Order: sequence, then structure tokens, then C-alpha cells
Amino acid sequence: MGRELNMKSPGWNVDLILLLILLFSSATSSQTDVSVGATTKWIFGIDENLSLVWKTSNKGFSVACNTNQYFVAINGNDVPAKVFAARIDNGKMAWATSLTGIPMGWGTSADSIGGNYLTLSLYIGDSMRTEVRNLATGKLLETKTTFKKERSKEASVCPLPSPDDTLTFFTTAKHICSISPNLTIIWNHNLKQNEYLASVYKQYGVLSSKKNIRILDRNSGAQLWERSFENEIRGMSIGATLTISFANGKKDSLDIRTGISKTK
Repeated sequence: MGRELNMKSPGWNVDLILLLILLFSSATSSQTDVSVGATTKWIFGIDENLSLVWKTSNKGFSVACNTNQYFVAINGNDVPAKVFAARIDNGKMAWATSLTGIPMGWGTSADSIGGNYLTLSLYIGDSMRTEVRNLATGKLLETKTTFKKERSKEASVCPLPSPDDTLTFFTTAKHICSISPNLTIIWNHNLKQNEYLASVYKQYGVLSSKKNIRILDRNSGAQLWERSFENEIRGMSIGATLTISFANGKKDSLDIRTGISKTK
């Protein structure tokens, strides 16, 4: 049976809540981290206890990236494409805008004085436009355009981690889960130390650490296979074959279903 997520509803009286806020507001605000995800119906925040903190209706967006304060969601299927940034802790939108091209790359960064930035790469005809925006306000700070002689067919498809209409992988700092469009957790497992969800292909989720890979089935949560390597993992591409790049420059290609190496 799945575990239905319900909004937290404290049972304490109002006076006690106000007293706790006055005494411990700075401490309690950072006790529980919130992780953001998306299904076809909702964009949501879940805490480390796997309780739903907030949710908002989703209209075709995928969560692309985040910092410790804001997350970025992109809808690359609309014309024009759209992007917005919102607070991780409460889901409150900071800004939203339409984009001038097809989003093909994105990332967040921060500087030493507390500034947070969003970098977007957009295809516009035969050129690529790079935009740098203030993540808190959406203000456009910098643009750069480079031209291509020929635009590949693959560039017409936005490689966003689109939510599935059945089940979606979701991770917090400690857990990996499978969650339904209506925000019911089907199963959950603890993540190993320094492990993260590196990639997803169909029902296969790739969990990676520096020198280890394991594959989970999205529907059942079963671990299909696990492999450890002598060299550090530096990157991967995923399909029916999982290709892993290592720090020593070598690569290995593994069958996504079995983990059997295809590299001769």
C-alpha cells in the first residue's frame, strides 16, 4: 500500500505555538530541509520525514535545478517556453518570464557575497543565446550569443526531466522514493552515503556515488543490480545502454537492465 502525503497539522494550541516561534524561530527554521519535485499534477516540497510541506498545481513544468533557497522550473513545450523561480521552503513564486528560445541547458551558482544566479542556454534559430539572471528577482544581468552553421535535429527537443503520468522518482537528502501524480509515496529507501539520483531512463533510476552505481526499478523499488569501480565516476549518458565516463579518461558501457558490460 502506498503512503498518502498529508499537509502537516500541528495539534498544539496557538499560545504555545507563538511562544515557540518567539523563542526558537531561528533554530526551528533550519531543522528540517525541504526537497522539491514535480509530478504531472503538482509541484511540491517534502521534508526529511517524508511529510508534505507545500504543493502547487503544475501546468506542464519540470523542476530543472535549485540552490539552498530557490528552485527553477521550466516548461519547454509551450511556445514560447516559460521559466519561473520559487522558494524551496514554501513554494512561493519569486518571478516568472517567457523565454526567447528553446531551453537546452541550465544551472545555478552563487558568489561569495550571497548572490544566487541562474544561467540558461537557449537555441534561437541557428544561434545559441546564454542568459545569466539574478535568481531572486529574475533580472537579466548578462547575455551572450554564439552562432552555429547547422542546428542538429536533437536540438529541437528540450531534455527536461519530465514528470511521468504514472510514477516519478523523487529524492531528499536521505531518501529515494517513487511518488504518484497525486503525491502518494509508493515505496522509499534510504540513500547510501554521498549517493544521489544521477539519471533516469524509463522505469530505471541510476543511483551514483564516487565509485559505485546501482539501479532501482521505479515501480517496485527493487534493486536490479549494483557495480563498484576502481576509478571515480565523472559522467554518464543513459538509454538502453548506460555509458559511464571515468576520471582516468576511460569509458564503460553497461546494459541498463542487467549491468553486463558491453565494452570489449
